Amino acid sequence: GEVVAVPFGTRGTVLGPGPEGRIEVSFEESSVEPAKNLNVQSFEIQPAKELLGGFRVAQRVKAAADIRAQETLLASPGSFGTVLGEYSDTRLIVVFDQRQDGREEAVNLGPNEIEAV
Repeated sequence: GEVVAVPFGTRGTVLGPGPEGRIEVSFEESSVEPAKNLNVQSFEIQPAKELLGGFRVAQRVKAAADIRAQETLLASPGSFGTVLGEYSDTRLIVVFDQRQDGREEAVNLGPNEIEAV
């Protein structure tokens, strides 16, 4: 199976350039992994910052109301999900644990459509 070296959302500190164009990062200890330094690619990390609505990457959230794509119900109020990042300057990307339509793709939402858990 796939080995996860650092869980999604783990904070770290950029130490500087690593070998072969990589970036050396010191990742903080998480609930499942001890602290460690790794050489990562630029697309594997992003700055820790507050997102729209005060949310942050990897934050657990729940739907505040029905989430729909036209007539299709994607998530019911109270459905749990995880913030993946910003979609635009007005929308966030959220992946729900279980979508009502059975699909697994993330959706883009306004920050008023979700609540922090």
